[in-house]
Amino acid sequence: MNTRLTGIIREGDTRDLKEWIEKIAGASAERTTEMTALREELREIRQEMRAMQKQLDTLVAMNEKFTRMEQKLENIGNILEKVSD
Repeated sequence: MNTRLTGIIREGDTRDLKEWIEKIAGASAERTTEMTALREELREIRQEMRAMQKQLDTLVAMNEKFTRMEQKLENIGNILEKVSD
């Protein structure tokens, strides 16, 4: 080798370097796959939360309607008591 690296890198070092790079690349690919899976799971959780929020909003609206109906029924009951007295 006629480079400035002569004496620093031996012939066997390139094999070790190649293996090390492949190992790092594989680990990076694994992390990328894991991150993709986590992003997908997070997206699904967000969708589920939106659906749950929609259901909760519906239940709150129904509860408000029932409360108003109870108040109307109570008023009708009070009126009937006054009329029957």
